[in-house]
Amino acid sequence: MSLCPSICSDGSMKTNKAGMWEDRVVSPEEVLNRLEPGMSIFISTGVAEPRTMVKHLMSSDAQNIADLELIQVVSLGDAISSRGFDLRSSD
Repeated sequence: MSLCPSICSDGSMKTNKAGMWEDRVVSPEEVLNRLEPGMSIFISTGVAEPRTMVKHLMSSDAQNIADLELIQVVSLGDAISSRGFDLRSSD
């Protein structure tokens, strides 16, 4: 099973209450079945990357995952921060 915070197992969008994350766990196969050609999918990075889901997505030969746009932000160096910018109001 993989945690997929945007899709609930019953298809609804439930409020995630403390200790209720178990209600939001769905199998990678269920997520793959809900994908449609042409969808844009944001994949978290670092420790938040859903590695099980990515592994299933990349190894699947399902026809419904054709033409997906996968979006993933990766930093290959120093992270952008506000330290180098003058954030004072221009008024």
